[in-house]
Amino acid sequence: MPDQHLQSIKPGGTVMGVALAGPEQVYLLVRREQGAGCLLRVDLDGGVRWRLDLPGPENYPFAIPRRTLRVAEDGSAWLGEKRMLTRLGPDGRVQQSIEVSIEPGEVLGSFLLLPDGFVAAIFRPASGKSGHVRGRVIRLDSAGNVMWSAILPTGTVAYAGVVEMSVESGWQPRPKKEWQPEDWQPAWRGEPLLLSGDRLLARYFELRSGLGRTFCLSWSGGSLLWATEPRPEASVALVGPGEFLLGVQGYGAFDMYLLDRNGQERQHWASHAEVIVTESGEIRGVEMENVSPSRTHFSVFERDSKVRKGPHLKGYRTTYPVVNRQGVAAFWRHGKLRAVDTSLEKRTLWEEKGLAEKAIMTRMLLLDDGTLVFGLEDELFRVQTGLGPMAGSVWPCGGGNAKGNPAFPEPPGI
Repeated sequence: MPDQHLQSIKPGGTVMGVALAGPEQVYLLVRREQGAGCLLRVDLDGGVRWRLDLPGPENYPFAIPRRTLRVAEDGSAWLGEKRMLTRLGPDGRVQQSIEVSIEPGEVLGSFLLLPDGFVAAIFRPASGKSGHVRGRVIRLDSAGNVMWSAILPTGTVAYAGVVEMSVESGWQPRPKKEWQPEDWQPAWRGEPLLLSGDRLLARYFELRSGLGRTFCLSWSGGSLLWATEPRPEASVALVGPGEFLLGVQGYGAFDMYLLDRNGQERQHWASHAEVIVTESGEIRGVEMENVSPSRTHFSVFERDSKVRKGPHLKGYRTTYPVVNRQGVAAFWRHGKLRAVDTSLEKRTLWEEKGLAEKAIMTRMLLLDDGTLVFGLEDELFRVQTGLGPMAGSVWPCGGGNAKGNPAFPEPPGI
């Protein structure tokens, strides 16, 4: 690909998040040294419109900041950190600050923007003592007043693939007995909060074991409707109104489940992937498995629970894919920018072997003019393609939309 089709921006740190700010502008959430960071609004030619510096915690690395970026319908940025939700306008000035009502020892882990307010995922950092951690989800109105609060207790966790060795077993691996988690925080793998219609998913996990659970709450009142058993939950996506796709990967598990609004299993695929949904409703994606050399593919997940394998994919580290209106998916993997069409034929849009080992990457966005935007460690890349606009489906990219706010409430009056 000619050089003029590629540009990169170095924002002065590791790019942790990207969201669309306007036709030719993006928001970047950047991590710097000692837990510090910054939020920037930049033009795609590299010009910085504004920058907000974010100090790191005094006790870093024992306390790692949980920062969440969401974009409102008017293009303003909302940043969630510590106990504050802050709205920044196009000029970078603070338009609104809301202090989230949290209890002593609690931390804001993530949040969603709603038409009439917010939903926030709260947690207590690891205390070193079992039984003293919990999750909590609160719904706030537009002024920050609490409308409801729901506690998500840890209970005990266990999973068939988790083993331990001890003197009693002669230092032989044995299934680990149920235990009380030492931490219980919003999920790191996939979105921790998703809203579809009147169903809100809240996903919490224990960092040490990687075991987590998904809780489904009523959007109107916060009552617990159903929950999954502890397992190594990974990917997550919205597939349709009240339809949730949950991936499980680790400890020998390699599965995806499609659940309806009542928690009933509708489909099960013996595979795990970072998926996108096309405008026709087809579920496709990059299989993700911790196995080397790679034995995964770009695949289609049929509604009869069959997996239609596409091209084999070398390497492992992969951006979350994005799909255009014609169903062509694009993603970065192993030093190559790939595109896979509806016939499952792949082609290379751009290649740079020197970037193949970059380990930290953002999701991928596709702008209306066909420009692909994504972050690889300390650079934001902009690649011009002929792919055209991003699909208008319920899940065309990681985070569900260019604003990175996976909230699809019922229309007013429903």
